[in-house]
Amino acid sequence: LHLGHVYLEAGRQGLDSRQERFSFALHTMGSTVIAGAATTLVAGLVMQLCQVVFFNQMSTLMVLTIVYAVVYSLFSFMAMLYVMGPQGNFGDLSWICAKRRGPMP
Repeated sequence: LHLGHVYLEAGRQGLDSRQERFSFALHTMGSTVIAGAATTLVAGLVMQLCQVVFFNQMSTLMVLTIVYAVVYSLFSFMAMLYVMGPQGNFGDLSWICAKRRGPMP
């Protein structure tokens, strides 16, 4: 979510090519995403030591969710944006909606 938002925001800041937007998104939000994942992952790993079954199962859910989310967001999602993400006005839904409505009176 955060990486996609920054990727789109890069277009509003004058970066039009996919490569520029990709780089901007990773430099701006990549470390934040990794830091958030790391803190949640550590909390989940600490909870693995609990003897209460609920906490143990909840920590397994947390750890697996974070691992899958990081792998998907940093590798699959960002690779898709690099290859076929919005570029210029191509794929920008707000631009398409504005064109369809026409000029505002």
